[in-house]
Amino acid sequence: MRAYCLLKSTHFYPDNNTMKNYFFPFLLLFVVFSACQKKEPLQDPPTAPKWTSPLAGLPDEGRIRWDNLKVGQRSRYLYFEANGNSLTTNITPAYNQDTLVLAITGQDAQGFILKEFVIPDSVGTFMSDTIYVYTNHLKLEQDSLKFIPEKQYNSLIFNSTTHALSLSAFAAPVTEYPEACPYLGYRSDKWEGFTNQHTHLGHTYSPLNLVYDYIDMPADGWGYMYAYDVPNGLVRMTWVSFWTTDLAKGWDLLEE
Repeated sequence: MRAYCLLKSTHFYPDNNTMKNYFFPFLLLFVVFSACQKKEPLQDPPTAPKWTSPLAGLPDEGRIRWDNLKVGQRSRYLYFEANGNSLTTNITPAYNQDTLVLAITGQDAQGFILKEFVIPDSVGTFMSDTIYVYTNHLKLEQDSLKFIPEKQYNSLIFNSTTHALSLSAFAAPVTEYPEACPYLGYRSDKWEGFTNQHTHLGHTYSPLNLVYDYIDMPADGWGYMYAYDVPNGLVRMTWVSFWTTDLAKGWDLLEE
């Protein structure tokens, strides 16, 4: 006990003068620091840039007709995903709320100006909240619709290798993929045909040209499918990744 008391008695307990010596420097620093602080006025949080639709000021000329392009035509599409495999003869799309718009907004020496954008308040799983407008060109050449990209990877619909789609009816049916189904699997070629009937979102289209373009797959790219006719333009578009050949993603035309 005595040893404990001796150790305890050696603790340092500052007197009043020592406390004052510590207190006043801290008080001085506090006053100086407070005086240096400027009272900044409260600022409103930054506002998002105002969305201006590419359709603003354009006449409504209905959906895009591939045989008679006009400024003001616009078509809307709904995003979907579907799982399966190369033996699947049909798919069941799972739709999301993303709505894509293709719109012809002008005309110049290159052809008709095509703008693509996802409606901001429709954004679901496909895109983020970032609003982006893709600008390219469409041009009717003889019996084909030609897509002219402004730059590579600048479209949610057209790929860099499919530059033209024939408007003539194809002679042979695509019997192995009825109902405008994408090919779920790996291929490295391009083929075409037609389907007698395709139905989605309660509307039936008949017949439709089908173009399958899987040329990019050997380079870890995408396999594309386009289903279309003259009066409705693009009815369905799908893509399948080299890395996930059992998953198709795409856009289905919405009726007005």
